[in-house]
Amino acid sequence: LSDVSLESLSKHVHISPFYFQKAFHIMTGYTIGEYIRNRRLYLAALVFMGLYMLKSLSVVIPLVLLYVAVGRTFPIPVAILVNAVGLTIGSTISYLIGRFSGQDLVNNLIIRYPKAERISVLRKENEWIFTFILRIVNIIPYDIGSIVLGSFRIKYRRFILISLMTKLPGIIAQTFLGATSQNIGSIGFWASISATVLITLGYYMIY
Repeated sequence: LSDVSLESLSKHVHISPFYFQKAFHIMTGYTIGEYIRNRRLYLAALVFMGLYMLKSLSVVIPLVLLYVAVGRTFPIPVAILVNAVGLTIGSTISYLIGRFSGQDLVNNLIIRYPKAERISVLRKENEWIFTFILRIVNIIPYDIGSIVLGSFRIKYRRFILISLMTKLPGIIAQTFLGATSQNIGSIGFWASISATVLITLGYYMIY
């Protein structure tokens, strides 16, 4: 796509750039430049969806890196949407792994992450509180938490609603951090840094 231009396209179809641009806009609703930019953003979005899927299987990619990278790539409203959709996809994959893996997987995870056992008793008392605490408190890695919640057969709608609700403040702050990271002297950059720190401290205070 980097070699595509209005002149090269119009020359290829043997009409003037003016008429080609006009005809293209009538048929697609976009100029050539807008179409190419949108195409690149679409391909970038697919790549990030793939990275979110990979994260759900590997656990090694920090969410903050994805949030910031997406913020640097897309306009802020689009970036927030891409991060929210990516998180939903990744969380769902981990949830389904747990859902179909059975209780043995949960027992192995609790042995590896004994802190999770402390709040497991809440599941019988109140699934909402149990899910909320497991999502917001850094007892175990995020994707492992999704697997545990799936294994406990928490209702999917409840799982994904609480997952998005607890992660949305971080998504917004760290997306802004990525969008402003090329101008570290800006108010927006330091505001997003401050918001990220406050959100992290808030999680640890709850913990």
